[in-house]
Amino acid sequence: MAQDSPEEQSAIAYEGYGKIKFAGVLETNFQAHYRRRYLKHIRRVLILGLVIFVFAGGLDLIIVQEDVYELWQLRYLYFLPFIFSIVMFSFSRQFINYQQLCLMAIIILSGICLLLMSVITTRVESHIYYTGVLLTIMAGLTATRMQIKSGMVVTAVLGLTTLVVYSGFSPVSGRLLIADLFLLLTVCVISLLSNYNLERASRKNYLRRRLLYRRQEVLEESNKYLRAIASSDSLTGVANRRIFDDVIVDEWKRALRGQYPITLFMIDVDYFKNYNDAYGHQAGDECLKAIAKVLSGFCRRPGDQLARYGGEEFALVLPQMVLDDAYLLGDEICQKIRLLDISHSGSQIADLITVSVGMATQVPEEEGAYDNFIRQADKNLYQAKNQGRDCTYCDRASTEAKLVQNS
Repeated sequence: MAQDSPEEQSAIAYEGYGKIKFAGVLETNFQAHYRRRYLKHIRRVLILGLVIFVFAGGLDLIIVQEDVYELWQLRYLYFLPFIFSIVMFSFSRQFINYQQLCLMAIIILSGICLLLMSVITTRVESHIYYTGVLLTIMAGLTATRMQIKSGMVVTAVLGLTTLVVYSGFSPVSGRLLIADLFLLLTVCVISLLSNYNLERASRKNYLRRRLLYRRQEVLEESNKYLRAIASSDSLTGVANRRIFDDVIVDEWKRALRGQYPITLFMIDVDYFKNYNDAYGHQAGDECLKAIAKVLSGFCRRPGDQLARYGGEEFALVLPQMVLDDAYLLGDEICQKIRLLDISHSGSQIADLITVSVGMATQVPEEEGAYDNFIRQADKNLYQAKNQGRDCTYCDRASTEAKLVQNS
């Protein structure tokens, strides 16, 4: 379909403002790709965050010596269990579906914890914890490659929490509070812009890979089509003469190694020129298609191959077929073609389409002798024509003698 082409797919990839969301199922595929791609990265970030949160208690002791136990109670008793649970959950199979929620939770919890610490610490050192809130927002949004929607939720929650907490328990004066809130807003905006650019880059790279993959698919489909054209007869759809030449060589070599018989049928449509003269070339083409379809039904095993040898002549290669079965199959070929019941007023032997079959069966003796094998089948085809057509011919005595000699 035209919509599946790389150019069309690129044109309709995005929807909405800012090109931060793909259209339709492409967005679902991107989200699944994102979760898989950054699974280990996000898990490492969560573990690192837990380690920093735990060992930052040492800084509490350095920064605030008098109120340190109250800070530790807040850090380790109230917030650490939640953060530790999120990190442990990251090792479960379900975590891949909740990456963004876990990221948001651990950043918001860490930010609120630091914010409350800045309130508890009424001295000038409280500003260090407020700076920690800003660092948590900036690092949380960018280092984790958090998606922009999740980043907006984080900045909104921490921003509103700061307003609520500082409106009632502000550890700083009015002008400094305004400066702190402005700094918070600036950090949030800068972090979101960086976060936006990171996600846009991820989406562009994903789309480029999708388009490249699609182009490779289109190229492979074209190559398959070209190979099919090069290897098949355009009229009947069966293998062409070039493929027959390759197949007969390969099957001859296999039969030589395995020392088993290989059978070749050369099949020619009787009085086909008269058929074209009487019914036209279009009818002749339809006749050849019908015959090719019947003959294709005799390719029942791996290695069996039907090819259009030229004009109205077909070649059927059947490895590992004994002589008696080959005779029966030759007669069956003639019978099946007669059952098509295609009228042929130009035939001198019947009032319908018939075929003559030349058959050769041999256990290969030497590698390059397949040319003689083909000539023998072709010679037997002419003998079938000389014997009245609509029959199968094989020099049975000579063939049996060769088979006995090679057995």
